[in-house]
Amino acid sequence: MKKIFMFLIFIHQLSFSAWEVNHYVDEFGDKTNDKYIIYSTQGTFSNTATSNSKVFVDTYFSLDNGVRINLHEYRLDSSPEKINGTIKIKNNKNEVFTSNISSLKKGGFFIENTVEFLRFFMRNEGEFKVVVENGNRSKYNFIIKRENFNEIVEKELM
Repeated sequence: MKKIFMFLIFIHQLSFSAWEVNHYVDEFGDKTNDKYIIYSTQGTFSNTATSNSKVFVDTYFSLDNGVRINLHEYRLDSSPEKINGTIKIKNNKNEVFTSNISSLKKGGFFIENTVEFLRFFMRNEGEFKVVVENGNRSKYNFIIKRENFNEIVEKELM
């Protein structure tokens, strides 16, 4: 069955802190048995037009599709930004993972070196500081917490 990854506007609580399970939907909008997990947070972005403005961040993970990140500037219901550039992720031991990122057709981006990212992510705990640079145009800063990631992956995706 062909999967269609539809992004819905999620009702976000004031506290964005835990990974949650969601389902892919088919072309009719009905849930399938295939699942992914999502982590939502807020951060800031800067470019030539603004400084430290709000960005809403959705990080998606599935066994089939790896890691995808959507950045929504100013408002959650805005289209995800198309970004080609680099991502840097720093753990609480001050180790930094760096990878190129590539834009997806409908916005958002994927981490090109997904396997290495997951190794880095899985062997560390706590918060990860993230910097995304879209060439020389924009810079995004946000935090991803790993809190319940292992439990969700083991329970829902394995």
